[in-house]
Amino acid sequence: MDTTRGNREWLYLAALVALAFALRAGQVDLVYFNIDESIAASVASQVYAISYYPLTGIETSFGFHNPPLFLYLLAPFFTFTADPRVPMTFFALLGALAVLPVWKAGDLLAGKRCAWASAIIFAVGANAVEHSRRLWGHDLILPCAALVMWGA
Repeated sequence: MDTTRGNREWLYLAALVALAFALRAGQVDLVYFNIDESIAASVASQVYAISYYPLTGIETSFGFHNPPLFLYLLAPFFTFTADPRVPMTFFALLGALAVLPVWKAGDLLAGKRCAWASAIIFAVGANAVEHSRRLWGHDLILPCAALVMWGA
């Protein structure tokens, strides 16, 4: 009996991840693609094309530079295509998969009800969806925060 419940739970969780991915990856070309996103795409494509290895990331609106890790994470995508929707879809996938550690953290902290509530809110929340689609280094905060909460 417990095995059936566990299998059904994983099936529901897989459906929730699929819903989260559909929300994040659906019409990914409708999100903003402004100066920050274009600079990130341009520099990441230069890493591959001309062997340019930046020591700092993109300058923020506050005047300091982000670390360059985000640009190096983007670079492999631009070896295959110049279309920025490809890495944006990858970030959408990471954001959708982050539902799993959110669910697990909720389960560990307060049980199944908390796990499902937090996973559903994370999967369909407007801010979570928005910040899992754009070509920003900040969009990695959601999956990383979910992993940190689960790990803690």
